[in-house]
Amino acid sequence: MTSPHIITRTKALDENIRLLNSIPTDLSKEILKRVQLMEEFQDDYDDLAKQYGLEKNKISSVTETLYYLHKQLSKVILNPSDMKTFLMEYLRIETVLAHLLVDAWTEHLRSNFDLKNKRKLSNISWELNAQASSTFIKKESSLNSSIQLKFVDKSHEDIIMKLDEEEILHLYNMLENIQTKLDTI
Repeated sequence: MTSPHIITRTKALDENIRLLNSIPTDLSKEILKRVQLMEEFQDDYDDLAKQYGLEKNKISSVTETLYYLHKQLSKVILNPSDMKTFLMEYLRIETVLAHLLVDAWTEHLRSNFDLKNKRKLSNISWELNAQASSTFIKKESSLNSSIQLKFVDKSHEDIIMKLDEEEILHLYNMLENIQTKLDTI
């Protein structure tokens, strides 16, 4: 499970999460949508309380809890499935609400990171050089490589990475880890 240092559980938070789990999902969606937009809607508490048959202070507590969760989660970058697991297992938030929070969190990340301006690769070329030791020639065995990234947009310079044996192994292990995480999604 994800580290519990994302959000510290308190008795008050646990009580508010129990309240949050007990209200209708469409009310949670409505409040979360307003929280995301940073809308002030305290004047609407009475209307929401009447509409859903809840006390005004419960609407206020739910709003404050969703605002707190949204604010704390917006400071963290995790795999969405890890975030959902954290919300469900550590904070004990119900599945549907955890899914809503992860969706809001993902949307928040997308709005804060410019994903539209990323560079598009046109080609990746690589070369691996292996030098083996021999009894005839006194040379140490070595391994090195070059990886060149060419971009579609010519305003970006091509990137050439020269890697030694240790760096190649590190890159390989990182790519394996990424592949493993992608396989679990």
